[in-house]
Amino acid sequence: MKIHRLILIAMLFITSYPLYSQTVKGKIVDADNQPLPYANVVLLSLPDSAFVTGTVSDEQGVFSLPAHEAGGLLRFSSIGYTTAYKPCEVPDLGIIRLESDAQLLGEVVVKAELPVTRVKDNALITRVTGSLLSRVGTGSDVIRRIPGLSMDGNKNIEVFGKGTPLIYINGRKVRDNAELEQLSSGEIESVELITNPGAEYDAEVKAILKIKTVKPVGEGLGGYVYADGGYAEAWNLSEQVKLNYRKGGFDVFGSVMHTDEANKQHESLTQTMHGDHLWYLSDEANIEGRYKGLSAQAGMNLQFGEHHSAGVMYELKRMPYLTSGTMDQTYDVTRDGENYDRMNSQMDAYKHATTHKLNAYYTGKLFDKLSLDFNFDYLYGKNYSKQVSDENSTTEADRTVTSIGTADYHLYAAKLVLAYPLGKGSLRFGAEWNRTNHTDTYVNPENIVADSDTRSEENKAAVFAEYGIAWGKTSLNAGVRYEHTAYDYFIGGVRADDECRTYDNVFPTLSLSFPIKHVSSSLSYTMKTLRPTYTQLDGSVQYSNRYMYRKGNPLLSPQQMHDVTWMLGYRFLNVSLAYQYIKDYIDSERSLYNQEGSTSLQTYVNFKKNQQLSLLVSLSPVVGCWHPVASAYVCQPFFETQVFGKTQKHNNPMATFTLNNDFVLPKDFVLTLNMDFTTAGNIGIIQRCNYGTLNAGIRKDLLNKRLTLNLQGMDLLDTFHQKGVQYSPLIVNTYEDTYNFRQVKLTVTYRFNMTKSKYKGTGAANEEIRRL
Repeated sequence: MKIHRLILIAMLFITSYPLYSQTVKGKIVDADNQPLPYANVVLLSLPDSAFVTGTVSDEQGVFSLPAHEAGGLLRFSSIGYTTAYKPCEVPDLGIIRLESDAQLLGEVVVKAELPVTRVKDNALITRVTGSLLSRVGTGSDVIRRIPGLSMDGNKNIEVFGKGTPLIYINGRKVRDNAELEQLSSGEIESVELITNPGAEYDAEVKAILKIKTVKPVGEGLGGYVYADGGYAEAWNLSEQVKLNYRKGGFDVFGSVMHTDEANKQHESLTQTMHGDHLWYLSDEANIEGRYKGLSAQAGMNLQFGEHHSAGVMYELKRMPYLTSGTMDQTYDVTRDGENYDRMNSQMDAYKHATTHKLNAYYTGKLFDKLSLDFNFDYLYGKNYSKQVSDENSTTEADRTVTSIGTADYHLYAAKLVLAYPLGKGSLRFGAEWNRTNHTDTYVNPENIVADSDTRSEENKAAVFAEYGIAWGKTSLNAGVRYEHTAYDYFIGGVRADDECRTYDNVFPTLSLSFPIKHVSSSLSYTMKTLRPTYTQLDGSVQYSNRYMYRKGNPLLSPQQMHDVTWMLGYRFLNVSLAYQYIKDYIDSERSLYNQEGSTSLQTYVNFKKNQQLSLLVSLSPVVGCWHPVASAYVCQPFFETQVFGKTQKHNNPMATFTLNNDFVLPKDFVLTLNMDFTTAGNIGIIQRCNYGTLNAGIRKDLLNKRLTLNLQGMDLLDTFHQKGVQYSPLIVNTYEDTYNFRQVKLTVTYRFNMTKSKYKGTGAANEEIRRL
């Protein structure tokens, strides 16, 4: 073998052409012409085969490296494939094909040494295909194992230190996280977590989660049927049917999902109010509710030519029955240390909501190099809520209080993104526009609080540009976004000039990625904003109970945030360090509604600033059949407010520890045991107490992985209790909420001929929809 190799090298040396200070490029593929990412490319000098330089192919199998030698030999290698050699003769080598090596493919232990999660640019990229993550169950099960992410029992996803991310599957915006339950982990190729999104995204977006699926195969009719049932003192059920028909470049798709969930909660609350008198309120409440929801989706997509596609999609979400709830409360009230009142309250609540959304898009490539992505959204929604409280008091007169609230909103939005190669980099630029009309009415027939009729109108226009360039393994991305926002507020149809505002903001972004020997490194800076939701801006006073009211604040200003993040990655270890400075920080607090202090008013206010320093460390090694993912997140806030006329610091750090364990068992069984624990610490003006959860499950694939059974036990120790203390200027609240999250759940999913839709619509106003 060595003699043959020496002869080959000698022949290549004799016939090779000199190459001086050029860049050699090409694309590495496998035997099926699929791109081979992260393959090693090494330039060797001749005749001694000494190392000159090297690089790694990107996710598309493309590579480039400087060749400063006259002639040379290129070596291409990747685990599981035979090594190939080519003479370094011309700048463009074209396609390099590597054949599978059966012997190497059998060495599973060697392949498992590849890092599952790695740092690239300002993102954490987790490889799912070829790892155990492809067998853990659903898309939600994959998300729970991504470093830096958490998902609670209500499928709410949180990025540590960044908040709720926008989620995309193959470029399509996910509007209901329940959709992740119907995505098989085996269908996912990779998950990319962007912690500091660039100028292309709305300035309110602080994190992006991009899910890329395996390339679909086949045509015809495909889909899945999904059902799950869980018991937690009551049955929780959900069912979904999703179908897709695809032929050539055309596909049509639709789905229907029904949800029926029950929830129970016990609430303990104490409230101390310092007005003209010292009031103390103790509240014990039992809350039961039921949610019945229906969602439907239908759309079509047409791909014409190699680079052009267009489509339209309609979504309907509504609670066709109701969101209903009952609350039994008992209040014990003292004034200046003496018993004042004991009140029993029985409250019935009803809520109904309907949302219609239409999205249309076009994506294509013009003039060979100019890429175009256009989206248009229209949204209409209407909410109705009614609350009836019967109050029996030992001091005050018994009474019934009725609260009726309605809201309707319209949204029009458009977004255009263009991309063009410029110099040695790429330029992305575009514009975005949306218009929102939001109306709120509140009626109290008993006239205990005043009726209200308010309307908010907002117009926002934005332009952005971002340029990225790479030198070998070092890359730089810089961008800027300009947003103009005009906000108008009306009370009873009359414009309230004091509440109307106009904002003109510039948001820069900058990220630099570079290696430190064998460590991947990325340093990024972004400026972001968070605009108040329309509920937070609603200035009408609404009734909770005799001693508690609530309202929004139309004078709220958006908060501005500066974020600096440094990420490091080495093998299965990833580290992220971030600093955030938040100006005009938004939080809720309680104030005195009347001078004597017997009634509190919960509202929203701007604080001058809030700062926090956070550290995330995650490890994902492989030890035999054990595949753990461990992470530790620590956040140190720097925040202070005025409480009883004195400065109070809210600087207690909070830490979250997670350990997800997967055990690969014979006959395609996967056993899971997941734990998390959060220590006590400050979040804004609240001092939180510690809590944790323990979940376990076992999963089995049948019928060639078309049928999946997943049995799970959630919050087995019944330890998910929310406890804390809220500090306001003249009011201190303590609370403890206990939920019925402990449950046993069985999920059954059957898939057939999964021809996933090619729909590429991304939405034009995702953050505005969140605010609505």
